[in-house]
Amino acid sequence: MAGSATGIASQPTYPAPEGAPGAPFVDINFKLAILSALYEQGIVHLGQPPQLAEHVLGRTFDVGREGYQLVPEVLDYLARYPLNQDMLGSLETLDLDGGSSIYHHIWHFWNGEDGTFDIRSLVGIENCPNLRDLNVASMLSPIDVSLLTPLRHLTNLYIGVDVANIPALLNIRTLKSVRILNDEVYAEVTTQGHPTRLVMEELKQAGVRVWVHWVSHYDQPPAFE
Repeated sequence: MAGSATGIASQPTYPAPEGAPGAPFVDINFKLAILSALYEQGIVHLGQPPQLAEHVLGRTFDVGREGYQLVPEVLDYLARYPLNQDMLGSLETLDLDGGSSIYHHIWHFWNGEDGTFDIRSLVGIENCPNLRDLNVASMLSPIDVSLLTPLRHLTNLYIGVDVANIPALLNIRTLKSVRILNDEVYAEVTTQGHPTRLVMEELKQAGVRVWVHWVSHYDQPPAFE
């Protein structure tokens, strides 16, 4: 038996929204990224995009007609989706790259070519205490490394955007790998005596695998590692 007018079976159960939009994070778009990771790992159940829209709107959702624009009611629901400590504690990997599936629940045919879901702050990331792998390829610029220092299990960090507070890397004692793709950082680490180079050298001495690469160079110099 079909679960809705979309013909999709197995309608999920949706919890009632609660709390302030974005909570326990400051940035609603960061919460969306967290939700998406939990959804993709099967911890949060959102169903298919039309199912969620139909639940929130209380009516049939016409993807062909309504899928070309953001549905504010769905965004409001997800911004207040209840997340408990067990859910957040189960998150070990987070990718910020613009490809998260949750965006198509809010805007079915979103093409990723605008800043609608850009993240402005990672404040509250300490609510994900078991995060081990963080990959920031886009969606956030710059990333403030100092906000990552409460993460007691962070092991692998990839950054493909601008970076603030690089010395804070030294305060993340669990790091095993740091990979940065950034022209400015590359210029700094290849300059003798530069503070950023000194940070990377200290990380290497502590056993951290360091890799810093340029984005675009005419002469294609090697990575710093």
